[in-house]
Amino acid sequence: MVFLPNLEKLRVERISMVHVVDYQMEGGSFHKPRGLDVRNCEKVFNVVAPGQLKLFPNIQSLHVKDCRELEAVFNFEGLTARRDHAKVTLGQLESLNFSNLPKLMHVWRMIPKELQGFQNLKSIIIWECDSLRYLFSPTMAKLLGNLQILWVQECKMIEEIIDTEDHFKIKIFDEIVTT
Repeated sequence: MVFLPNLEKLRVERISMVHVVDYQMEGGSFHKPRGLDVRNCEKVFNVVAPGQLKLFPNIQSLHVKDCRELEAVFNFEGLTARRDHAKVTLGQLESLNFSNLPKLMHVWRMIPKELQGFQNLKSIIIWECDSLRYLFSPTMAKLLGNLQILWVQECKMIEEIIDTEDHFKIKIFDEIVTT
């Protein structure tokens, strides 16, 4: 069953909820939307609850702004590669834009090593996310081969772009342009 089959953009603003998208919806519920915009949702901890990334198979842009309690954007906690939705995730996504998220600690949380996805992501803009220490784990960084724009500004706690706690070197970001 597909809900809201002609919805092309979903904007959620000033809503009090824990997850913007929660467990009760079926895969492909939002088949057509190309954009998801979340603003001023004070109680949101995750934009998409674990296991619900499959709801947006065609999303191209995600903008999240002014969500004071947001801790993780993409939460993979509890997912394994055996589940079909963990294998290929958000393959159409091209841009991420996050701003004024003071408690954001993870853009991608608990990524399964077998995950495939995000292959079309070209632009990441992160601004005023003061609890963020790093952007990518080495596992996530490997998936971002087409990334062209990476802009990080006024993130007070940022230590690294790629977390090096795993202590191994990888070659990534061949396509990124610096200015």
